[in-house]
Parts: sequence; structure tokens; C-alpha cells
Amino acid sequence: MNLAEELKARTFRFGRVNGTFIGVLTLESGGTLSGYKNENEAFWSVEDGKLVFRNAERLVTTVFDQIRRESCAYVLCGEFLPRGPGPWHTLTEIIKPPPQSVIGELLSELYGGDGPLSYADIRYRDDGYPHTNLIPDVVRSVLDIVKPRFWLELGSMLGGSAIRVADVVKSQSAPTEIVCVDPFTGDVNMWAWEQPKRKANEWQFLRLERGRPTIYDRFLANVASAGHSGIILPIAATSIVGIKLLRRLASEHRLSAFPSVIYLDSAHEPDETFLELQNCWGLLEPGGVLMGDDWGWESVRNDVLRFAQTVRIDRIGCQRLAERHQSFTEQEGILLDRGQWILVK
Repeated sequence: MNLAEELKARTFRFGRVNGTFIGVLTLESGGTLSGYKNENEAFWSVEDGKLVFRNAERLVTTVFDQIRRESCAYVLCGEFLPRGPGPWHTLTEIIKPPPQSVIGELLSELYGGDGPLSYADIRYRDDGYPHTNLIPDVVRSVLDIVKPRFWLELGSMLGGSAIRVADVVKSQSAPTEIVCVDPFTGDVNMWAWEQPKRKANEWQFLRLERGRPTIYDRFLANVASAGHSGIILPIAATSIVGIKLLRRLASEHRLSAFPSVIYLDSAHEPDETFLELQNCWGLLEPGGVLMGDDWGWESVRNDVLRFAQTVRIDRIGCQRLAERHQSFTEQEGILLDRGQWILVK
């Protein structure tokens, strides 16, 4: 066992054998100590199977020669040389719990553990929706730079864009989970076109049954058929209701993370997109990405441009994305590529 590699990047409670707490420190990969600050504890190394602390002048101050593990945590004890022989200092590893699953939390808090995708009926599978424009290359670039744990999609329709994101997530073995907020009831055009399309025997957006759109049923079937039930979760609500719900759950400590990517493909009406942008920005983690589709729509483009003038955009974050994805062009702090637009908070 390489003890130095084992101890590297671990965090410890630093104290004395009498139980006195001194501080919390981390053994950094470069041989330095972070967290607790004292000239006696500036550097660390492993020598002859012992953990050694050195002061700012590189002189040995503490030698931990008693090293054991209790469950998964390292516990060390050793002598502080300026004080003399005998045990004096202790290190007890702080085991950080793994981050909780966002989908697991939402399944519990919203559905009582009874997830909607368990009711997917594959007979509703429908890959006929022609308007999923999310570009996999853009998704890969965002995943590489932002490394999101929580990807929020507003406006999912039949799940095409969420499935594309999930495909890239799995190809990169990324830890990203995708939450899809959509009322799954269609928009004005879909309702207005439904009966003419039915009479013409064309593909229908709503595909009504008992007067109700089957969009949600087809979303569930498409996600399940794609094999992504484990990393995609729908919430059947409007974008504003979904954003406010997630914010409330976080404030009540029922949700442990905010999204670090929000993909907005919901409202396309003037001012409605602007309202969604305002609400999204308040929910988004600092350093996160707010992105969307349909830059060619005047209503979307005007609202994004207007919104970008009201917030502080992270120019360094934009630069990092542009370096990773050289197809991006920039307009007033907004990154653009083939109809996709991105703002970095």
C-alpha cells in the first residue's frame, strides 16, 4: 500500500490526545496542508511508513507513527517533537457523506417513492416529434466544463432533448441527473392544428384520448424505451411552478442541490420567455449555464438579448466554454451555435 497516495486529499480533525480540538486540515496533493493555519504545520509527507508534519522552514514537527483504520476512517497519533517524546497530536479522518441523488430526493419528496417512470407503457412510444434541436456537441462541451450534478430542463415535450442529454451523459460516464419540467399539455398551435392533422391522417402533437393529450404518456414511454429511467425524472408542471417548487424544496432542506445547467425550451412568446429567464437565473448555481434553443425565433432572441443586459455574465466562464467549443460565436455576452444560445452565471 502506498500510504502517501492513500492519505492524499483526505480531511482530518486535528487535535491532542487529551481531546482538545485544534482545527480541521486537509493533506493536499502537493505536500501542503490546507484549512488549519499554523507555522508548525505547513507541509506533510510519508517517511518510513510514518506521516510527518513539517513547519514553514521544512523542519519536522510531528511524527504520526500510530496509524490505524476504524471502519473506513483513518485515525493517527504521534509525538509533537518540540514538546518531547510521547503521543501528543491526533488526526481523525472526517468522512464526508456522498452527495445524495437529486432524483432520489425528488422521488421521495414529490412522489413518495412511487416514480412515474415505473408506469411507462411502451405502447405509447412515439419518435415522430420533429422539433428536437439540441446539439450533442454543445451538450458535450457544457458537460466537460460545468460538470453538472443536476441538469434541469424546462419544456420537454416527448423527451427528445432529455434523451439526447442522457445519451451524452452516459457516454461520458458523467454523474449528471436530468429533471424535466413540463405540463405536457401542448401549446396553442398544437391544439389548433390537432383536428386538421387528424383528418389529414398526419402525425399529431397531442394525440388526444378522452379529450386529454397523451404527451406525458409518450414522454414516459420514450424515456423508458431509451433506457434512461434511472437518470431522468419528469415533473408535470409549468416552468414557473417547477422553478418555485424546486426553490421551496431547497429552502426547506428537502433538496440538496440547485441546478448548474438549465435548458429552457418552454415559452416562445414575447415577455413570457423573459419572465422564465428571470426565474431561471435566480435558481441557477453560480458558475452555471442557462441555455436554450430557437435563437431564430424573434420573440426568444429579443427576450434573451434584453435579459442579458440586466444580469452580470461570467465572462471567464464564457471564455472557457468558447475554448472548449470553438463553434461558438459571441453576441453581447451570449454564446451562439446553430440556434443554441448560452449564458454563464
